[in-house]
Amino acid sequence: MSRRRLAALAGLLVVACSWGAHSARPGLTKTQLVAALRALDAEGTAFQLRGLVTDGGARQAVNATGHFKRGNVEMAASSGKSTAALAIVDGALYGESPGSNHWLEMSADPATFLWPAVRPSLLWEAMLLSPSSASPLRLGGDQVVELAGGLAGDVPDAFARSAHGQLWLVASGSRVRSWRVTIDASGLSIDSQLTIGAVNTAEVQAPRGATAGNVLSLFNTSTGALA
Repeated sequence: MSRRRLAALAGLLVVACSWGAHSARPGLTKTQLVAALRALDAEGTAFQLRGLVTDGGARQAVNATGHFKRGNVEMAASSGKSTAALAIVDGALYGESPGSNHWLEMSADPATFLWPAVRPSLLWEAMLLSPSSASPLRLGGDQVVELAGGLAGDVPDAFARSAHGQLWLVASGSRVRSWRVTIDASGLSIDSQLTIGAVNTAEVQAPRGATAGNVLSLFNTSTGALA
């Protein structure tokens, strides 16, 4: 993490977050919400994900179930008629189509636009760096670029200036139950929603024998634009 981000993290603003008609309990600070997210990730938890990406005239819906732990994720995802088993481990994205017994591997970052809500470590950083003092949390330009992945294009600074991102969280007591990430730019919209399920303490392992390839091709998607 850069010195600039570390400096921003050190100067946290306290804020309570809400999503729609649901809200975090009174007094739940931004620091506590971040701690709750980190606790979920450390313990391991199942989730359901649904998202929609619109890029110009192209639309892509994504649905997935899986679990994350310690920054790593495994999930079964579907988009249109395509399905795939996916894993995100140590910054790499792995994918396998049903029955293929052949895993592909690529960097996870370009693909984040399809499932930003499933990257809790990126989200708690975005929360800490948010300039907002009220809910929903407005995402900073650098965080919007990270969460937009390949759709941020070849000029991320320009994208950061033109795009707008927000993050909602729903908490019950001291536990976060769901969250939603939205990003909007000219001709581009990302809406990614995640609901927490039961505790799942299994460690996520990288598949063996994976070869370099475009995992997003399993969904007829490129790393820089929707098909």
